[in-house]
Amino acid sequence: MSGTKKTLFTGIAVAAALIVACALGWMLTHSLPHTEPVTSRQALVEANGQVLARFDSTAGIQPGMKATVRTDESKTTAKVEAVNGAWVVLSFTGKSLPAGTNCRVTIDPAADGAQ
Repeated sequence: MSGTKKTLFTGIAVAAALIVACALGWMLTHSLPHTEPVTSRQALVEANGQVLARFDSTAGIQPGMKATVRTDESKTTAKVEAVNGAWVVLSFTGKSLPAGTNCRVTIDPAADGAQ
C-alpha cells in the first residue's frame, strides 16, 4: 500500500472513530435522568388553588415529584400533578398561596419522593 493510500485510510478510520465516540457520548448524556433542580420562568396561583408554571424544558419532570413554590415573602411545597408541553400543573402540599400570586417553582428530581 502506498503512503498516500495508507494516510487516507488512517484519516478515514480516525474520523469514523470520532463520529462514533461523539454519537455514543450524546446518547449517554441524553438518556440519563435529570438530577439538577429546574426553576420555572413564571408561575401563577390559579383560582382553583393550583399552580400553573412554565419551564424552558420539562424533560424529566413527572407527576408526583416534589416542588418548592417561592414568592418574595414566603416559601411552601407542592406536588407535580400534570405536565403538558412547557407547562406544569402543581397542587400545594404545604401552606397554599392566594389566587393570583406570582411565584417561582423549583423542582428537584433528586429530592426524596421524586419518581
